[in-house]
Amino acid sequence: MFEVKGIAGRHALSLHATELPMTAIAPAIPVRYTVLKDKHVEHGGFGGHLTRLSMQGAEVRSAIPVPPLSNVKLWILDPEAAPGELYAKVVERAAVEDGFTIRFTSVGADVARYLERRTATGLPT
Repeated sequence: MFEVKGIAGRHALSLHATELPMTAIAPAIPVRYTVLKDKHVEHGGFGGHLTRLSMQGAEVRSAIPVPPLSNVKLWILDPEAAPGELYAKVVERAAVEDGFTIRFTSVGADVARYLERRTATGLPT
């Protein structure tokens, strides 16, 4: 699979970047996650923290490496967050050690509101 961002030659077309900048958040958001394979838990019960956040994705700090293109299911453990889960795909290893970057694929409405509040109160990077 490839991500198409444009076409050269006589067409000379390109798509505008749609990535939202991530915001550093403090304190980090505690999470629990499992790695999925075909919608079934392949590996599970890992802990970590969301350290940078946008409405499209996040950076996860965890001692357990997760390979790019893996699907993960996350639960936010912050008591201020509404119960709920979100799904994401690992898009790359994080720029920092012990982490990975995810892009959200499915987020419940209550969880989305919580993430929006946390993004708004973070520090732009």
